[in-house]
Amino acid sequence: MWSSRHPRYGREVAAVLDDFLPDAPYRTRYATTIATDGEATWRAMRTITARDLALTRILVAVRRMSLSTLRPDQEETDRPLLETFVERDFTVLREDEPRALVLATTGRPWQLRSQLSAPAGTEDFAAYDEPGAVRIAMSFELAEAGEGRTRLSTETRVSPTDDAAAGRFRRYWTVVRPGSDVIRLDVLRAVRRRAETT
Repeated sequence: MWSSRHPRYGREVAAVLDDFLPDAPYRTRYATTIATDGEATWRAMRTITARDLALTRILVAVRRMSLSTLRPDQEETDRPLLETFVERDFTVLREDEPRALVLATTGRPWQLRSQLSAPAGTEDFAAYDEPGAVRIAMSFELAEAGEGRTRLSTETRVSPTDDAAAGRFRRYWTVVRPGSDVIRLDVLRAVRRRAETT
């Protein structure tokens, strides 16, 4: 499901990101139902690696204009995806195992060499107001779906710091949104496969 503006979306879905970017104008949210319990789903979410994400590797390689991304080294391939996020540009703002995980970053993703930086924590993220930039928060939420199943949702919200950033991000998002949506679905499928087969 895609919703580009928050008033109608906010009435439809209550989410953990309401505590961090309640008024963010740009949002994506996807979900899948997994035939296992929350503990197994959480473990799978925390352990999927680049090896599990063939579509994502292709799209990242295209963006970086580098075929080497299709053949990452062994260490990169086997490292948990979320661990890689935190080591590079993201900060964990909340982790309520096995219910919710919130990651955040700030900067200018539209630049060719994407300039993102991890905030120090929740207060730093909330106070970030560098001109011409955005705040980005991403969540994974788990909920019981009955009969031993789990509903796994992932949401991303983006909030520009000013009108200039809003214009730049809007143009950037028009181009990258289809690939970004594919990546999120790829991640959900990878979690489901791992959770249901291990």
